[in-house]
Amino acid sequence: MPNVRNDGRMREKALRTVQTHSFAVDEARLYLDMHPDCDGARRYFDKQNALRKNAVREYENMFGPLTTDNINAQKDGWQWTDQPMPWEMGV
Repeated sequence: MPNVRNDGRMREKALRTVQTHSFAVDEARLYLDMHPDCDGARRYFDKQNALRKNAVREYENMFGPLTTDNINAQKDGWQWTDQPMPWEMGV
């Protein structure tokens, strides 16, 4: 039987990584809205965006879809609701 407690910790850690990089991407995007010519901010945005995409991919490989962006309902079926929602973790 899998260690449900450990699985919950792994899921939480993976989600926290996605959230951290998502926050950084959002903040960099807001900064770039006001300073679009800032090379450092553009590099930071690109780096954080790549890290976020990787974190989302890793999360989804381990725990299923996190957003509807990567769901193929015809191919995979509708499994969106088969997993706990992010706000249900720890329950």
